[in-house]
Amino acid sequence: MAHRIEIDLNGTFNCCQAALIHLKAAKDGGRIISISTGQAEFGWPGAAHAGAAKSGIQNLMKTISVEWGKYGIRANWVNPGPIKGTEGVDRLIIQQGLEKQVTKNIPLGTFGEGEDIANAIVYLSPEQDVMYPERVLLLMGQPVAAFL
Repeated sequence: MAHRIEIDLNGTFNCCQAALIHLKAAKDGGRIISISTGQAEFGWPGAAHAGAAKSGIQNLMKTISVEWGKYGIRANWVNPGPIKGTEGVDRLIIQQGLEKQVTKNIPLGTFGEGEDIANAIVYLSPEQDVMYPERVLLLMGQPVAAFL
């Protein structure tokens, strides 16, 4: 558990801190875009460590928006649903025989793709985003309810 929190939450925090001096020097302040998960809003079996870390990332982005907004820095995050081919989907869904149960709660009825996350990040990146200092982007692969 501590290993996941160290990598996901503390790693994100440390990267943001390291970037701060450069973002403050940028003409437009710049952007920080992190990846969390929609499941951070729910509890799910076997993933207390990941849920805690990802919830922490969401709060970190909210706090950075409040504290660093005065420098023109915008902090956003993407909340993808289950992504095909990831360790989490394989271990927590496929290996547990839960694929049909989970996909029936996903509006599109299928897992997302890594490209969906990349497209969301590109969407959050342009200059038009100036009016949105803090934004979360939910991807369509997001389950509409918890796994259970």
